[in-house]
Amino acid sequence: ADHSLLLIVSEGPSTLVAAETAACARVAATVGGTACGPEPATHWLEVRNTVPSWDFFLDREMLADTIEVAAMWDRIETLYERVIAALSGAPGVLVASGHSSHGYAQGTNIYFTFVMKPDPFARAEEAYLEAWGRALQATLDAGGTISHHHGIGRLRAGWLERELASAYPLLRDVKRALDPSGIMNPGALIPTG
Repeated sequence: ADHSLLLIVSEGPSTLVAAETAACARVAATVGGTACGPEPATHWLEVRNTVPSWDFFLDREMLADTIEVAAMWDRIETLYERVIAALSGAPGVLVASGHSSHGYAQGTNIYFTFVMKPDPFARAEEAYLEAWGRALQATLDAGGTISHHHGIGRLRAGWLERELASAYPLLRDVKRALDPSGIMNPGALIPTG
């Protein structure tokens, strides 16, 4: 079937949930959406964290990861399409998908999940880093930000200067002023070495 499924979970006081549900139903009706009832969301909530262990993937010489990024609403569709294309085009990537978990008036995040089978597996790190690089470059090209709420970390640290451009020297100088010895989580915000 060539259909999409949108799961919406509303939380809070019953009057708020009822109002959000009614508003979502009105919007969905304008684009031909069909209500499925609570079962798909209930099922998803029950199984969403049921994923294979790392051993499952490694025993098959496969890797899996998520990359979390964000963008304003007017850029999110382009960002999604470009990152999926970038990941799908990376050597060894078998599947790439994305979902949003935090929406705001201004924009949303997307968690991209990918599974890859590097060939040869001895070059897994190189293939893995290439997939990440393609995803982050596609994010920047689409006007997104390379992190939403999980921070920068070592995999993204080398990309931060590209995102912040002229603001990066200020960040680097503030980091040096507050941490002149470089002992606070070295390499996780500003690359070391």
